[in-house]
Amino acid sequence: MFELIAAYVVDTHSLLGLLTGITFYPIISVTTRHRLITWACRVIALVLSIVLFVVLIRNFYTSDPYAGLTNSSSSSGI
Repeated sequence: MFELIAAYVVDTHSLLGLLTGITFYPIISVTTRHRLITWACRVIALVLSIVLFVVLIRNFYTSDPYAGLTNSSSSSGI
């Protein structure tokens, strides 16, 4: 059970780091189209990182943080 929780936390934090990196990475835009696509990706990444951070904080401070995880091994009969 601990491995599942550790994998979930590491994967979520690495995703949060990638989204934040997309937001703050400096890019030299050659064309206006490239600049618009870059800013659209930055805005989407910023919104996703804020939502992910809020979900992580809310899950951390719930009374039962394990309720969001499903135990697939118990349904397989092992």
